[in-house]
Amino acid sequence: MVRKLDHPHIVRMIKTYSLGETFNIIFPRAETNLKEFLRDPKYNCQVHCDSRSHSASFWNQMIGIAEALSKVHNVGEEAEKLEDLNVGSSHVDKSLTGYHFDLKPANILVDQDGKCLITDFGQSVFKAVESGRSSDIRFMPGTAVYAAPRRDSEKPNRRFDIWSLGCILLEVATFWVRGREGVEELDKVRVTESREAHVGKDVSFHAKDPDTGEFFLKPEVDDFMESLPRNLEVEEAIKERTETFLNRLLKLIRRMLEPNSADRPSAREVYRDLKDFRDAYMAADIPPDAASTQSSSADEHELRKISKDG
Repeated sequence: MVRKLDHPHIVRMIKTYSLGETFNIIFPRAETNLKEFLRDPKYNCQVHCDSRSHSASFWNQMIGIAEALSKVHNVGEEAEKLEDLNVGSSHVDKSLTGYHFDLKPANILVDQDGKCLITDFGQSVFKAVESGRSSDIRFMPGTAVYAAPRRDSEKPNRRFDIWSLGCILLEVATFWVRGREGVEELDKVRVTESREAHVGKDVSFHAKDPDTGEFFLKPEVDDFMESLPRNLEVEEAIKERTETFLNRLLKLIRRMLEPNSADRPSAREVYRDLKDFRDAYMAADIPPDAASTQSSSADEHELRKISKDG
């Protein structure tokens, strides 16, 4: 099924082969993954909110990741013929739905050109669901740090991936504003003592009230998000549009980190919102009277070029 997910931000499978009893998959070489990219100084990343072209290119990657996740979630809609996907008889109204279930920075590769690619579909599920019905699916929770809160009675759904992507976007926004030092602080503040007996440290972004059983975003994480705009340091000329972009982004991330999965946006909504934020961010940077002239700077030229890529 991964072969059918043809998207520039989903890792491409080159070849599969067996060696004895071992099944192997060959993928293109990647420079690193997003976890290391945000934390390891050896990558010498210069992305910062003060750099217009770098910022646009950086957020284009996150827009691409959101679009790729939407592709996974709506893979049935992307297919020309369901018969080609072998999902059952054609007389039943079906759509093929995908769930990644282990989305995290370590599962987003970064190649030599800085492109981000979703990988590791080992825990993913692709299932045809009849219209108007829920479906029982095999579910194995992903990495605890980025796994969504789940009530015992709640069936796994695509909004679980949205929580994970929200955690990733918060790390990326932190890196954009505060660099590696900020990401390291976020790593620390989300580690708390568990509210449940005999559990020890809780490394996730959410917590559970042992008395009511209700989940909530950790106050430490919430406070950290509140602090990000106060740590924004940019040139006066771009301050207003950068503050607007960051505040809109954090508002979206809060929606993605809603404890109740039904309150989270879809991947398609996340993609559209991020794209709108970026477009407004860049449009505010170009004076209206400069749009029809040839006198724009090299930096503005690069910014426009990047906006068409992604």
